Amino acid sequence: LHSFPTRRSSDLPVWWLAQYGATSNFASADDADPDGDGMPNWREFVAGTQPTNAASSFVIELEAQPNGGPMAFCRTVAAGPECNGKQRYYTFERRTNLVNDAWTPVPGYTDILGAGQVISYTNAPTGTGFLRVKADLR
Repeated sequence: LHSFPTRRSSDLPVWWLAQYGATSNFASADDADPDGDGMPNWREFVAGTQPTNAASSFVIELEAQPNGGPMAFCRTVAAGPECNGKQRYYTFERRTNLVNDAWTPVPGYTDILGAGQVISYTNAPTGTGFLRVKADLR
């Protein structure tokens, strides 16, 4: 499962773009996808992944628990100096229907400060459901 940041970073540092190969027109570089993985540079920046390495991705991993329920986990990435003093936060969201329902935060799994730890979600499902993790810089 892949999860993507949903808020655009309006202050993507030019030096960060240059570090990964942008040489001019930095405004359009925000939306470029040099590694072809489907995530534009601004999303790579928010997620803390490398925009020139398609294997560097923000994912949710799933495993079955002994009781048959799922365990979802994602590794967080601490925000570094490139984030201009902002911190990276993670929120698990769920919904029961991909057509009509809205994503809602999972209680107890919101605004988790990323510090390189693994966040594990082990709540037993009630019926069909979908899960995503949202990364945000603030």
